[in-house]
Amino acid sequence: MEQKKGKKLRKKEAIKPARLMKPRITPLNKKEARRINKKLLDRSEWKRMFKLLENNPVNKALFALNVYSTLMRNQDITMRVMMMFRQLSSKMTISERERELLVLRTAWLCYSEYEWGNHLLLGKQAGLTDQEINNIKIGFTAEEWNSSDALLLKIVDELYFDNFITDDTWMALNEKYDFEQIMDIIFLVGQYNLLAMFLNSTGVQLEYNKKGFEEE
Repeated sequence: MEQKKGKKLRKKEAIKPARLMKPRITPLNKKEARRINKKLLDRSEWKRMFKLLENNPVNKALFALNVYSTLMRNQDITMRVMMMFRQLSSKMTISERERELLVLRTAWLCYSEYEWGNHLLLGKQAGLTDQEINNIKIGFTAEEWNSSDALLLKIVDELYFDNFITDDTWMALNEKYDFEQIMDIIFLVGQYNLLAMFLNSTGVQLEYNKKGFEEE
């Protein structure tokens, strides 16, 4: 397939972009969130979503996060975002370790400290070592990666910088994953890229017990 030349994959910038120190959209407090949740549970589709989410501990933990109490300012958006998260956390066709490699690399490229901080623990629980987490910042060129891990990290870079997976990368991807898995990978990266835009632009703050970029 003939391809147009895209931007060369860029290295991480030495100077990080500015990020907000306080939220532009104030999260709902616990009392407000409970009141709205109770009201929304009268809607059948919302009740169905809650039941599905609560069956998974990762999804259930979302209810206590600042991102959820901020999203709740727009309940229709919240329902759709949470349903996507359900698919991308409990219905994935790839392993948890592979998922966290993709998410953490996306968070690093997007400079989303909120995503990074919330997925550090998940990454370690999925089997990522401290050295591997550090190498995620370097990307697929870090020498320690095996070919499978490097491939996933390269996919994130191509999608982030060019919104496109090159032929060579696609061929390597196709040798290891089926079409359903490939679609999950693309949507996972896209979802967390989109979420990073929201988190960075609205200034959702990392919870007090989570580690940011400089603390892990």
